[in-house]
Amino acid sequence: MELLAVLVILGIILAITLPKVTQTLERANQDTLKDNAEALLSVVKKTYLDYAGSELFVDVSNPTLMIDGVSQGELDYNGTLPKLGWVRIGRNGVACMAVSDGTYCAYKVDEIEPITVVELSEEECVAKVCQN
Repeated sequence: MELLAVLVILGIILAITLPKVTQTLERANQDTLKDNAEALLSVVKKTYLDYAGSELFVDVSNPTLMIDGVSQGELDYNGTLPKLGWVRIGRNGVACMAVSDGTYCAYKVDEIEPITVVELSEEECVAKVCQN
């Protein structure tokens, strides 16, 4: 009887804590993607300073830096790249991006709004378009 009571109590504790643990892990994954996206965007913006007035584009699945459509070799970035997506800085210096880790999408469509992280499929994520 005592063993049954202990098992019931453990089950109740598990039922209460499991959703919180799952929620914490999901939030950690979202924060990691956002941090990686911010670091990637920062590197691309710094690179833009050398090429102001040009259009920069990076496809994160193959991190080749494209300037005005011409390959400039691999982007000098040492952080963790998201699984899929792109970063673009237009000739006007406005950055936009959409990157995915397979579950979450981090995107930015203008210079005013911060990077937003939402749960989207990879296809929906990379379909985000620039507003500039």
